[in-house]
Amino acid sequence: MLSIRDISLLRKSETSTSVEPEPAFGPTSTLWSNQQVFFSPIAVPRPVIQTIDSLSLTIATVDGLDYEILRPIPVVIERDEDYFIASFNETNIHASGDTMERALTNLKTYIGDVFDEVSAIGSENLGPTLRYEFALLQTYIQSKC
Repeated sequence: MLSIRDISLLRKSETSTSVEPEPAFGPTSTLWSNQQVFFSPIAVPRPVIQTIDSLSLTIATVDGLDYEILRPIPVVIERDEDYFIASFNETNIHASGDTMERALTNLKTYIGDVFDEVSAIGSENLGPTLRYEFALLQTYIQSKC
């Protein structure tokens, strides 16, 4: 980390270059003044604001639903424009929401809905892909009834 003393020494350096730093929070930000900052060819760290575009987690409980988790369900939540998509990729089940939490809640509910719907149809009436995905889903959850 550079100190004020280091920056003043860099300003006196003959090999320094002059740059106008970009505002950290947009053109109306008061974070940066209109003064020029001088630095040596060594990069000077500046604050970086990061957003989460993807998050991997597991579902271990489904409170309020009539299902029992047999093993943790792997989930990936990804940002897509103004909403989030939660995916249980192994079984090709996805749900969305305006927040990560809402997308995860919707996914938990949808997993249960898919389980109920496909159970009612019966695996003997399913095509090979859906039969495989349902068999895989049954290794993660089961009905409490």
